Amino acid sequence: MRYSFTFFCFFCLYLSAYPQFLDNFSDGNFSSAPSWIGNTSDFTVTSGELQLNAPAISAYKYLSTNSQAINNATWEFRVRMTFGTSSSNFAKVYLTSNTPNLSGAVNGYYILLGGSDDEVSLFSQTGTSSSKIIDGRDGVIGGSTVDVNVRVTRTSTGFWEVFTDTSSLFLSEGTATDITHPQSLFFGVGCNYTSTRSTHFYFDDFMVTGTTAIDTTKPILDSIKIVSNTQIELVFSEPIEPTTGQLVANYSVNNGLGNPITAIQNPSNFNKITLGFSSPFSLNATNVITVNNVTDIAGNSINSTNQNFIYFIPALANYRNVVINEIFADPSPSVGLPDGEFVEIFNPTNEYYNLQNWQLTDGSFAATFPNFILAPNSYLILISNSSLPDFSSYPNTLGISSFPGLNNSGETLTLLNQSGSVIDVVEYSDHMYQNELKQDGGFSLEQLNPLANCFDESNWKASNNVSGGTPGVINSVWDTTKDTQTPIIISCIATSNNRLLLQFDKSIDTTIFLRNVVLSGGISVSSLSAHNVFNTELELVISPSLDTGKVYSLSIDSLQDCEGNLAEIETEFVLAHANRSGSVLINEVLFNPYSGEEDFVELYNNSNLYIDLKNWQLGNEDNGIVGNIKYIPSHYILKPREYVVITKDYSFVLNRYSTYSSRNFIEIENLPSYPNDEGTVYLLLPSNDESDKFTYSEKFHFALLRDKEGVSLERVNFDDPTQSLSNWHSAAEEAGFATPGKKNSQYTPSTITENILSISPEIFSPDNDGFEDILTLNYNMPKIGFVGNITIYDAQGRKTRVIIQNHLLAKSGRFTWDGITEKNSKARIGRYIILFEYFDLEGNVHTEKTTCVVGHKF
Repeated sequence: MRYSFTFFCFFCLYLSAYPQFLDNFSDGNFSSAPSWIGNTSDFTVTSGELQLNAPAISAYKYLSTNSQAINNATWEFRVRMTFGTSSSNFAKVYLTSNTPNLSGAVNGYYILLGGSDDEVSLFSQTGTSSSKIIDGRDGVIGGSTVDVNVRVTRTSTGFWEVFTDTSSLFLSEGTATDITHPQSLFFGVGCNYTSTRSTHFYFDDFMVTGTTAIDTTKPILDSIKIVSNTQIELVFSEPIEPTTGQLVANYSVNNGLGNPITAIQNPSNFNKITLGFSSPFSLNATNVITVNNVTDIAGNSINSTNQNFIYFIPALANYRNVVINEIFADPSPSVGLPDGEFVEIFNPTNEYYNLQNWQLTDGSFAATFPNFILAPNSYLILISNSSLPDFSSYPNTLGISSFPGLNNSGETLTLLNQSGSVIDVVEYSDHMYQNELKQDGGFSLEQLNPLANCFDESNWKASNNVSGGTPGVINSVWDTTKDTQTPIIISCIATSNNRLLLQFDKSIDTTIFLRNVVLSGGISVSSLSAHNVFNTELELVISPSLDTGKVYSLSIDSLQDCEGNLAEIETEFVLAHANRSGSVLINEVLFNPYSGEEDFVELYNNSNLYIDLKNWQLGNEDNGIVGNIKYIPSHYILKPREYVVITKDYSFVLNRYSTYSSRNFIEIENLPSYPNDEGTVYLLLPSNDESDKFTYSEKFHFALLRDKEGVSLERVNFDDPTQSLSNWHSAAEEAGFATPGKKNSQYTPSTITENILSISPEIFSPDNDGFEDILTLNYNMPKIGFVGNITIYDAQGRKTRVIIQNHLLAKSGRFTWDGITEKNSKARIGRYIILFEYFDLEGNVHTEKTTCVVGHKF
């Protein structure tokens, strides 16, 4: 009862007070004439001064009293501090405030006395943010003690001036014009101190004069907060007059609840009224409150107001009860949305969730949510506080401090509830847009089916909305068709002798995985862990250790994805051999692709080893040395006698050329630069040792090709030197001008011959159709040390083509002829004579002759 009486007396004074007051504390108290409220137990009046008398701890304490002075106003007061001020020990005098609580959000102006610069300065405060508008002289109250008189004036047009007197003379600290806050309701003091300064602040001789600003604005019911099942708190746009604010007849609620039995105004915030009802609210029912005849301090009466509220008990969210539903990471160039990043979350359930102390984190920064109730089937746009004005026209926005900056190229976003449990997680990337143009900016990533049980990359794509996204409303790509596709295993890699890495095309249910997996060779699984956020990469720890090069099998009779789809899986895995230089060769190169498409380099494992290509490198030649090196980032087991294609985007290659499978491809972020005219392809081991090198030229192509764009160079034989000109040929036209991931169209196997010279085939048709385009000349010398010439003549004995001249021969080898003459034209149809001359250092000369036929396919 004592508190209620004090509160009533305070309001009586508040209502009757003229907007000026005097208080020199000569009455020995601060409870009347005028009345001060706040941290009253931490202040006392000592020898006619208001003194801080708080416990010896570091804290901030305040007192406030009513004051409406704002126009043509003067504020004078004296402040003593028996210590030197610092960044931790300083005083504030609030000249104007919209609230008596000076420890929280305030709209008003205050004088700062002290701080690190020992100054007397004027600040404007909006909410919890302050800005200095008059910067007083540094050191004006420096020294071991402070004793200063302060005078502040403000005209009706918002012109401010601050004066200080430390030696019987007022000096100006500066002037400024500011009209941010045109009204005042309170005046007060605040003390920020450490434990040794808790009794060393003194205030005296307050004198405030001026007139109040004319208030003609009617109060508005801003919001309703549920306090309990019988109480609600109304928050108005301005302080409410207590008589009308606490009259229960001014409030009524439907659903049989009627008038409240109590209406109590918050003594620290006059904008708030708490209503109590005799009957409880029904759970999850929509109620309507009607407010009439409530007035503000100036007597302006509220318009008759109806507003809905729902009593609910917030649920504890579990995984995917709230989902990350839309991501706008790259706003530029804008196609319609504001130029600001956002993350939209969606509640697909019938529950209410209180988001207070939830977090959105990218792993480096975590944004903590304020109090916000997310209703069933509703959306919320999460943005930085600085972006709030840009999104003012959008429904359900929430500005949060420390909003994580979103990487354009992708990162992992995690939504955590107040207990730190993961509610949703998304690892987004450019290829999830499924549209190259849209991934360059201006479009959001939208989730297709937010009702799905788990995250899947294929459940996302670029927005189809013309403005670039759908913040706050249903996604433009919304599709809740249930996923019925069975999961597929993409790869099974032995990353060490006791670890397997399994990759799947969709999220796997790990809870039943272990009891369904069977390994050959007596191998058992010790443990299972997920390598990414969406359970598409799983690592198994196994025992006993694997044998190098031995092929094992893995089978799962009931592999289940997170949507419940089942599949039977069987695959093989092997522990790769140690890397060996020369085991993997450059087999095909597309260095001049069609416009807008991608280069590729095909590799071939010319050994009986299983090779893991992780950290193998491709490079080009830069001033005579290897440069522009690009790494293969992931594990890939290249089996003996198999092919693999390295490219930036295999979709271009797959759409253009025929191949066996997309599994014969490895995508890397970028290939080294391979010019269209000539260049060098380096293949390096992880140790940087060279495995193969091919210096190419567009002149290597079949001479009669009219257009070399989109045509690859294929290796003819694995056993011949990489750099041999005769070992490369344009891919056949009938094969589509390239054979990525499969046997080369121009491949010609080595022929073992006992003859000095043999040819294959005897009839060939050099038309680049992929069938017998090349004549192979195989030789087998009786001993080493011979030098040879091979010349081809037509049936009339005319020289047609010199294949080799004065060439140092191996014990055995091969050369090729592509049917092109010395004049760079196609040889005519007919029989040709091949003359093979070979001689040793003693001058012994030998010759071999044979014939071939240049034919044509009819």
